[in-house]
Amino acid sequence: MLDRGDAAVLVAPVANFYHELDRMQIATPQFTAVLPTNSYADETLQTELADLRVALKKSAKSTNETEQIVTAHLAERAKLQQFINAHEQWTDSAPMDLENGEVHRGKPLVTAPVFPSITIVDGLPGEFADYFEGAIAWNSPNNNKAGARQSWDRLLNRPANERPYKSTWAAFMLGRSWETEDPQKARDYYKQVRALAAQGFSDQIGLAVASLGQEARVALRKNEFQTAIELYLQQYAASGWGSGESLREAISGAIRAGPNALTPLALNPTTRRLVTAYLISQHHRYDSPPAKIRENTQAWLEAVEKADVKDVESAEQFALAAYQADDMELALRWVNRAGRTPTAQWLEAKLLLRAGRVAQATELLSQIVDSFPLDEPTNDMAQAETSFASALSVPDTYENENIPAGRYIRGELGALRLSRREYTQSLDLLLRGNFREDAAYVADRVLATDELKAYVDENWPNIDPSDDENKSESEKNLEAATKDIRYLLARRLARENRGDEAHPYYPAEWRPAFDQFMQTLATGWDESLAADQRAKALAAAAYIARTNGLELLSTEKLPPAMVRVPDPPITPS
Repeated sequence: MLDRGDAAVLVAPVANFYHELDRMQIATPQFTAVLPTNSYADETLQTELADLRVALKKSAKSTNETEQIVTAHLAERAKLQQFINAHEQWTDSAPMDLENGEVHRGKPLVTAPVFPSITIVDGLPGEFADYFEGAIAWNSPNNNKAGARQSWDRLLNRPANERPYKSTWAAFMLGRSWETEDPQKARDYYKQVRALAAQGFSDQIGLAVASLGQEARVALRKNEFQTAIELYLQQYAASGWGSGESLREAISGAIRAGPNALTPLALNPTTRRLVTAYLISQHHRYDSPPAKIRENTQAWLEAVEKADVKDVESAEQFALAAYQADDMELALRWVNRAGRTPTAQWLEAKLLLRAGRVAQATELLSQIVDSFPLDEPTNDMAQAETSFASALSVPDTYENENIPAGRYIRGELGALRLSRREYTQSLDLLLRGNFREDAAYVADRVLATDELKAYVDENWPNIDPSDDENKSESEKNLEAATKDIRYLLARRLARENRGDEAHPYYPAEWRPAFDQFMQTLATGWDESLAADQRAKALAAAAYIARTNGLELLSTEKLPPAMVRVPDPPITPS
């Protein structure tokens, strides 16, 4: 915080896209995703076998008959899966070449697998037989889509009581089969999957949620961005696998498509909030090259302005987007519309600093600093309950991490307090913000020893370390900061020959060594003792200083001759 000049206090915070999705809670899940614990093929097979056993028992098959049919069907299923695996290996053996920016595959290097002879087991319930017949056709070398569709359509045309287990499976696969040839028909089948699941047809493998993503993908191919985004949002709300990344890609695609795609998204309250959350997030930086980030944000804000949006709830997000895009005039307009929210006031303070009004900015930050908690959200429920401000962070390119807003705003205010010669206030903020190196600089290089000791005695009483695994992050940081600042003071006192005052500030593990060091020095300096006794004591003290001098006497940072004194971040107005 103290060696980066103005950049340290003027940098724009960023949001977390996924936290914003959870916090806004703008979609209610209608279905539940099923995430496989093993391979998807294995989970699908085990579900099918479990359903088959139940279906056979309901049809009055004996336990022996049931197991015979299940075992026989499993063997046929295994033949098909072995071919699928072998066919994938055969396909993957083909070398890939890059030509004119496109990937081309050559001929496979191994022999193509032979499709096995697979039969429908006698006694297999009709819906299972229909589905498996379609699966055989679908996975055959010539990809017999027509045969597969015929089998799955036959399944869906059975009376409802004859297809409780495989209806969603058949509708889902029919959707997949039509995606290229007839996208609208594919989307109708994906809708049918969800309708069947809502009617009570079995959906043990979560095809209703998966159908949301499949339908969204079809819509995205046709540049129907609003539909795709809303479908991916429903899938995300149901905890569907990969839906967050897909949602980001859909929003990114809409941004790349330009103004015509952005205008309807700006008019729709749901998509407007989603696009804004994405653009102000660190994930926008992951997905877009630096040169495009500002351009994307400015294009979106223009679309919002043209749509005459007066969304006060999102005003602070728009203000942040404008600040990130370096449009300070627009940022100020949205800050004024946002009211006195913590984020808006934080941005207002940054705008004041840019105008050179340091005293006003410092006072404003002092008023809002406690609105940014030091504790970070630890689970989904906590994320949903936290405010927009509390989940912001600031990218730290040096450490390749993001510093939470609660920490960073204290670091900013600490830097400003230092520039205004408010030294103990600066140290306190830097310590509580967990800026250890900056705090050490102020403690060791700026404050007088007595000033530091008075500050520590008043603010950092000794606390015994705790092994409680349930401690919050702020509690851990408080415990660590207490130990650090007291330890720093102990070493400083010892360096200045105030060892009698230093003892209580050392960590418990170093007090015995320090006491031994002080005792040897006391003996060596005692002129009433014999010279050889004093010499031995001083030699012992020298040995302790040589072996444990860093732990007992060192500065926290480099010695003064080896450290560059940082410039204050902003000259007070």
